[in-house]
Amino acid sequence: MHGPRSSPERAPRLYGRAFAAVVAGLLISIGFVGVALLEQNSALSGQLGAVDPIVNGNVRVLSQTQRELLRLDALIASGNPDRELVRFHADLVTQRIREAGLSYQINTLGSPELLAQSGTLGLIWTSRAEPLLDGAVDGSPTARAELRALIDEIELGFNRLVSEAEINRRFNAVEANTATSEVLGRTRGVLVGGGVSVVLLLAGAGLAGLGFVRFDRQRARTAQLMSELNDEMRILSAVASHTNAMVVITDADGVTTWVNDAFVESTGYPAEAIVGRRPGDVLQGPETDPDTVARMARHVSAGEAFTCEVVNYSADGVPYWVRIEVQPVTDDHGTLVNFIAVESDITADREAQRRLERAKEVAEEVATAKSSFLATMSHEIRTPLNAVIGLTSLLQGTPLDDQQREYVTTAASSGRLLLDVINDILSWSALGFDAVELERRPFSPQELVEQTVELARANATAKDIRVTSTVADDVPTTLEGDPTRLRQVLVNIVGNAVKFTDEGHVAVHVDIVDHAPDEATVPVRIRVVDTGIGIPADQVDRLFLPFSQADASTTRRYGGTGLGLAISNDLVALMGGRIDVESTPGTGTEVVIQLDLPVGRDASPGLASTAEVDAPPSADLRVLLVEDDPVNQMVAFHMLDRLGLTADVADNGQAALEAVHRCDYDVVLMDVHMPVMDGPTAARHIRQELPAARQPTIVAMTANAMPGDRERLLAADMDDYVAKPVRLGDLATTLRAVGATQS
Repeated sequence: MHGPRSSPERAPRLYGRAFAAVVAGLLISIGFVGVALLEQNSALSGQLGAVDPIVNGNVRVLSQTQRELLRLDALIASGNPDRELVRFHADLVTQRIREAGLSYQINTLGSPELLAQSGTLGLIWTSRAEPLLDGAVDGSPTARAELRALIDEIELGFNRLVSEAEINRRFNAVEANTATSEVLGRTRGVLVGGGVSVVLLLAGAGLAGLGFVRFDRQRARTAQLMSELNDEMRILSAVASHTNAMVVITDADGVTTWVNDAFVESTGYPAEAIVGRRPGDVLQGPETDPDTVARMARHVSAGEAFTCEVVNYSADGVPYWVRIEVQPVTDDHGTLVNFIAVESDITADREAQRRLERAKEVAEEVATAKSSFLATMSHEIRTPLNAVIGLTSLLQGTPLDDQQREYVTTAASSGRLLLDVINDILSWSALGFDAVELERRPFSPQELVEQTVELARANATAKDIRVTSTVADDVPTTLEGDPTRLRQVLVNIVGNAVKFTDEGHVAVHVDIVDHAPDEATVPVRIRVVDTGIGIPADQVDRLFLPFSQADASTTRRYGGTGLGLAISNDLVALMGGRIDVESTPGTGTEVVIQLDLPVGRDASPGLASTAEVDAPPSADLRVLLVEDDPVNQMVAFHMLDRLGLTADVADNGQAALEAVHRCDYDVVLMDVHMPVMDGPTAARHIRQELPAARQPTIVAMTANAMPGDRERLLAADMDDYVAKPVRLGDLATTLRAVGATQS
């Protein structure tokens, strides 16, 4: 008979069951733990995959610092940088450099030494480079060169930091992989030393332990990276929040997601009033340019960066100008996620620009008024002066006793002096208004010099001094330039030499300096040498100042406005040349004109000789004199009589129009300012109403002698121009040309 089974017999089964249960429980637990660890590991891997690009932004901070430095350097090197744009990029450089020197960057750089180097580069920027910005923008070559050198030094330093940081990260990765390999090696050794069951348990425990270790390491790494990212985001947020510029962040559709404190303070809109809305829906108003708004919308739709200036409105309805710089932000896949807009209030700049434009308008109005005043004064002075000079010229041709001739000669000389003063003032005023336009036509330097000397000989002969001229053989027979202006310069200089020379001579020499035979332009040198009173060395520079002479006694003794050399100097400068003066008091003066002039082909016949001026015009010309002033009528009538001509007289443009309908005239001498109908209007009617076969030559004979008057009148249906006071020789030359066309 069998008794009950003893406990030792049941123990193996119990232990086996218990062991099996334990093993099963362990395996199940290990399985569950393994599955959980694998799921968590997968989740952590996904988190790290999302966090890694953001954390790598720390490395991009160094690269972005380099890029901003290069952009700033390129902007400064452009030669005329915009101050606001320079300041904007300089602020970005400062921000990036500060971020590159923060303590958390040691995880990117990999060593305290590199972090210290980053801080040193930041110190170079703030203490040495940044103070040079204003000087570089203002155009200082020294500041610009030194600033660019410092930018190169800082950019090179960050380049080295990026390279050495990459080496450190790779070294740390190798160490981590080596440590992991050692752990795995030890784990395999333990597994090999156990039995099948123990091996399975240890394997499960090892796998669970390895998964836990990996999980814990990844968790710690993620926590560290997230902490660093939060620190960086706090810094960036603080920068954006506390910058003086208004910052707006929108989503890809342009809807506002965030604004900084400067935006709220500047616009008066609280953040909640604009977040969730498009900025333009809140800020734009009646004065906002719709074309600019449409352009902004096109850029946003295309996901493009852009810069514009537009009128916005604050919360209390006050308009203000703002410059907006918008940059799109994309993710690692190139998908547009945000727009960042940095806005600067430029209302003060716009107002300053408006004031400058208004000041320019006022200056132009003043210049116009001044020009009009000078033109009016010139006309009013020339009109009676025409009678004075004309009548004295006619009187000199009549029988006179010695005393009468002396009186008439003095009156004629005074009239010509007054005319010279007026001409000098008008020429100087024209240069001040930039109204002088230079011609370019062929001329003979030999003829130009001879005619200048011929004009000076009358005054020189009266003082018993000689005036001579020489033109070197190597001077081309024909040059190109503005012979009228060049003759004006020579007449001024030679006239001055004659005026200030009491005995001896005045000589004009023309030659070429260092000229190669095959060059198309020659360096012409014109020397005017006199044996006059001379000028002290400390007074030479005053010669080229308007209304200035060597000293007050010069003006009292010799007269003149002191404008001649100032005008000559400006004209020569317009021609691209220069005037030099050397003088010794009591010995004489040498004035040297140097010009580069093209070699011409055929000389212009425009410069008439003295013999031609004295030749009378054709005596069978039919002349109509149109003049409202009775005295000027008499002067012109007697001048025509001296030339062997008679004339009909009309005292206004309407009377002249009626006269040309009644009779055929060869030439009409037309005044400009007249009652009833002025000269240009009468000329236009004559051109419109008379057939081509009956058209006369219309010569403007006027006191309008401001720069541009000749061109304006020739464009207004006039054929030629004679300025008052009318010189008999000028009138004869003009009428002789009319006679030549009639024959």
